[in-house]
Amino acid sequence: MGAPPQMPTQRGARRALEVAWLAHLAAGNPLPDPAAMSAAPAWKQAIALTRVGGWLPAHEAWEACWRAAPYPQRLLPLALAKLTAAQVLDRRGQRSRAGVARLRAEAAGLLAPFPPNYAGLDVDTLRAGLHAIRLREG
Repeated sequence: MGAPPQMPTQRGARRALEVAWLAHLAAGNPLPDPAAMSAAPAWKQAIALTRVGGWLPAHEAWEACWRAAPYPQRLLPLALAKLTAAQVLDRRGQRSRAGVARLRAEAAGLLAPFPPNYAGLDVDTLRAGLHAIRLREG
């Protein structure tokens, strides 16, 4: 168990920080209790929008949750923002299949450290859905 990763001072280092947090969690460091995050009205709204398939509003709601959440919990709404962005682009046909697949793969990677149920979300079902899409689309 190590010290948590620190916010980088250089601009554009967000991806490196995400990778550091994923490694920190993979090393067995625990996730914080999700109670505060799952109780937030914005979180509940993002879940509701996702459940009804309102992909663009859900994407915007997950982005707001991602920006408001601290690390490492912010990896979960970031995954959902990427997943809903992939859904928006896929439905509109405005993005290459490779681009949509990349967003989905990034979302799957960000979901990796989360337990089966976290912050009111069935994370295992999300992972299984992403896996099924990957198998179906090759």
